[in-house]
Amino acid sequence: MTIRINTDFPGGNVVVRGIREKTVLLRQDVWRTSLDWFYWYFEAESEEDAVYTFQFYSRVISSGGVAMTPDRGRSWKFIPSETWDRFSWEMKKGVPVRFCLGQQYLQEDLDIFLEKNPAIRRDFLCWSPRGREVELLRIGEESPEKIPILFTARHHACEMHANHVLEGIFTEILQTPNFLAKYVVFAVPFVDKDGVEEGEQGKGRVPHDHNRDYIEESIYPETISLKKLGEEKQFQVVMDFHCPGLAAEKIFIFGSEHPRIEQNIERFGELLGEVGPRWLNFTVDSNIHKFGIGYNKTYPDGIPCSRYFAGRPCARMAFSNEISYDFASGVLLTQERLREYGAGIARALLNMELR
Repeated sequence: MTIRINTDFPGGNVVVRGIREKTVLLRQDVWRTSLDWFYWYFEAESEEDAVYTFQFYSRVISSGGVAMTPDRGRSWKFIPSETWDRFSWEMKKGVPVRFCLGQQYLQEDLDIFLEKNPAIRRDFLCWSPRGREVELLRIGEESPEKIPILFTARHHACEMHANHVLEGIFTEILQTPNFLAKYVVFAVPFVDKDGVEEGEQGKGRVPHDHNRDYIEESIYPETISLKKLGEEKQFQVVMDFHCPGLAAEKIFIFGSEHPRIEQNIERFGELLGEVGPRWLNFTVDSNIHKFGIGYNKTYPDGIPCSRYFAGRPCARMAFSNEISYDFASGVLLTQERLREYGAGIARALLNMELR
């Protein structure tokens, strides 16, 4: 064999179907999910200098191309793909390269970020079903006059761009003392921690995924603990970050069925358009999807996080925010731009007068 494919690392996911000369036949691993979802992440190492083609069996590559890291996830860049199911790369002998659906973000990335930002307190939310610690992050001190806010990500394990946005939010908050005079911040960066670290899709998990588990009899310790935390902290603002399907080349927010919350979401959207990065071009009409339209609706298989928190008496604004795997407003979402978007969210919140 002249090329080796490896997934034995956090987040790794691919199944090798065969190797034909310089073409590697692959498919994404969809175990523990009911959907033919599209997440994958693998390392390739060649025994010779050669161009290899990596061929999947379905659409698993976004319009932005393939995310590639030469340093095992410390930095990423997008490389062009030939089609939505195939890409090629010039491999160098003995030099491992990792390829992914998007710019992956794992436990190691969070640990590095928190080490650089000691003002973010790492607390304990719960143990995951497979024995991992699920973090609860805190910024600022609680007091009666402050608005408690909750950020969550990775209810669906594969939706990694959400965490780069969270880094941008946290960095802007730490650089803006006025923010912590107004808000106290809580965050759960990896709701489905096991799925993230074990390279699972997470979306459509059997019998239902974490983002349909905000029901009376929740089955996951993470959602049970988040519901208890909500009772204790009485969150007035909740933002749950996701990534959409591969065809959705934009950033958008789901509107609410509750009139007061919808009012606040629309005002937040206006502010995001004003203080967000220039390339974003965020507008209420284009980037807020009204409740009842498309797949912003009620679900027969459970209740999502944002809808659960929006239905609580203390809620003033709660929504899901979808962040593309590739483009927004025609701009490729690099790690830097994802963090810029997160900074814009923090600025919009600072300027927000909640109703």
